[in-house]
Amino acid sequence: MGQRVCNIPANGSSFILNGTIFGDFTDGDFIQITLINALTERLNGANNSVTITDRVDGNVGDVVFKVIRYSENDTLLSAAWNKKPLEIFNGSLKEDFYADGDEARENWTLENGTFTTPPTHVKNNQTGVFLVEYTMQFRNAHRVI
Repeated sequence: MGQRVCNIPANGSSFILNGTIFGDFTDGDFIQITLINALTERLNGANNSVTITDRVDGNVGDVVFKVIRYSENDTLLSAAWNKKPLEIFNGSLKEDFYADGDEARENWTLENGTFTTPPTHVKNNQTGVFLVEYTMQFRNAHRVI
């Protein structure tokens, strides 16, 4: 099964890690959540039988986001990147939306995350703002509406 990818507008959401609200994003940017494993395993047998089991790593998710370079959020993440022992992150990502005229909220719970790659410097081609891209992997990235 392929990876499941969700892109959430950074400025239209509430992104919190370890109690800190993140907001140093550029207009039009996204926070990307990629669930990297299948949710279930299937074992096909004779006579059209099948055994289906839940995978314990089915909700492991990579979260990629960019913040403005040298901003308060970048400073905090840079300090966490250099911290020994590793800092473990927990948090949430919430986006409000309308469905059939009713207000609703998509909520991602993010548990037990760490950095997986070094921060990368990038430049936004639209605004010319310098950004830093962070990649974290969470043991549990669970979506609820």
